[in-house]
Parts: sequence; structure tokens; C-alpha cells
Amino acid sequence: MVKTKTSGVVINEISHVVHVDDVPYYMPPTEYRLLGYLMRNKNTLIDRKTLSKHLKINGSDASRAVDSYIARLRKHGIDRIKTITGYGYRFDATAEDKIID
Repeated sequence: MVKTKTSGVVINEISHVVHVDDVPYYMPPTEYRLLGYLMRNKNTLIDRKTLSKHLKINGSDASRAVDSYIARLRKHGIDRIKTITGYGYRFDATAEDKIID
């Protein structure tokens, strides 16, 4: 089983189930991809344009769409995603956090 684990958030890359503090969530594909991208780039500031490209969101409302998906992730209890006003987002992780594959 392949898992990505960071700060109480575990992504099971086989079943596409996300566990937040041991509570399973079945996320839509776009939210799942966004969370995985942020976790793989932990502690790195990522601008909205880069996130919208990764998620393949086009158009003038792409930044607002990213903001909406971030809000949905936060509703699942993923509070490690920090907003950097005027730029983008960062998944704050600690030195003990790892990506397990």
C-alpha cells in the first residue's frame, strides 16, 4: 500500500481515501489532487496560478476556483494549509513529517 503522510493527514494513493486524524474522507478527484500536490511540496509557497495549472483549471476564475477547493479541504479538518495573502498557499509540515511510499 502506498501512503503519503504529513501532519495527521494520510493519503492512500491506491484507494484514493484521505484520513485526517484517522477519520476517512472520500474526496472528489480535484480536491484529492490538490491536497496531494500541496503535501508533496510541503513547506513550499505555491502560487494560485501554479495550482490552477496543476489542477487543469482554465479561465479567468481559476484563482477563485483554487480558493474554493482550499476551503473545501479545510472543512475536512485540514488546517495545515496556510494562506499567503496575495500569493498562494503553503502546506505547513514539521521535520518529523514524511512521505511514505
